[in-house]
Amino acid sequence: MLNNQKVKLLYIIFLIVALLKMVNAAEILDRGIYLPLSDTPFGVRATNAALDTLMPREMPCLDSKSKRPTLNRYGFETTLSDRFSEDWVKKALFYAELGLPSVEIGAAYGQTATLPALAAGATIVANDICPEHLLLLREQVPVDRRSRLILNTEPFPDISFEAGSVGSFLLRSVMHFLAPPEMERGITNIYRWLVPGGEVTISIMSPFHYILKDFLSEYEKRWSTGNLWPGEINDMRTYNPGEADAIPEYLHVMDGRPLIRILEAVGFKIEKEGFFGFPHSRAKDPEGKAYFGIRAVKPKSVKTE
Repeated sequence: MLNNQKVKLLYIIFLIVALLKMVNAAEILDRGIYLPLSDTPFGVRATNAALDTLMPREMPCLDSKSKRPTLNRYGFETTLSDRFSEDWVKKALFYAELGLPSVEIGAAYGQTATLPALAAGATIVANDICPEHLLLLREQVPVDRRSRLILNTEPFPDISFEAGSVGSFLLRSVMHFLAPPEMERGITNIYRWLVPGGEVTISIMSPFHYILKDFLSEYEKRWSTGNLWPGEINDMRTYNPGEADAIPEYLHVMDGRPLIRILEAVGFKIEKEGFFGFPHSRAKDPEGKAYFGIRAVKPKSVKTE
């Protein structure tokens, strides 16, 4: 009898281990935390007292490259800024003075853009599918700034914003997690959500990233043969085994060609674009082409639906 119980126990343990390998354990834990119901058209204002009762896990530590892993294993948030994010922070204040919020999609802990924008006086909607990220972001915001911060956990691109209600969007290291249909729907929705004259800033991992040197030729081959989305990778962990526990298998890298095509097709005007890198990877990325950034504007003459 005792042996049978041991066998059953070992079998249960085996099933639990197998399940955790198949399903992101962090995502299971996230399901136990839900933000309160929205009290604004954009989400939950950070002053909502119910948020004080929610206890997220501790924020992960920074690594030697100024990166912090996300709790839901969608890569990392870097605390290093870039010229595209810095421009967005400045413009967020401009739109706030017009009475419009700016939105950071995939804000994570908010250290690169949302927190600096709030410090500058902007009104920010921080969106992230992981509620704990947003709670940890909120903890970093001084109480006197929380009235200008709204938290939103709706999954992009299917967020319930009203047409013509947002001044600007920032998607920093977000779009490369989306498949082509989601990306096309996302760009179309952003165009609808923006006021005329509003703008979107996107930064994304490029096919010229140093860990993708074996993929670059495939990317160029796909583009040359008419593939409009040549950067889909279904085995990303083989290219980056050292960080396999912190990233998904799927990644969708791109340079300006696919991005400019879809942005212009939807109606955007390209205002600024280019590659960039970070100081810690200069030896591996001497040309500064590991990432690609772009800012696009919705023409002022467009009428909101």
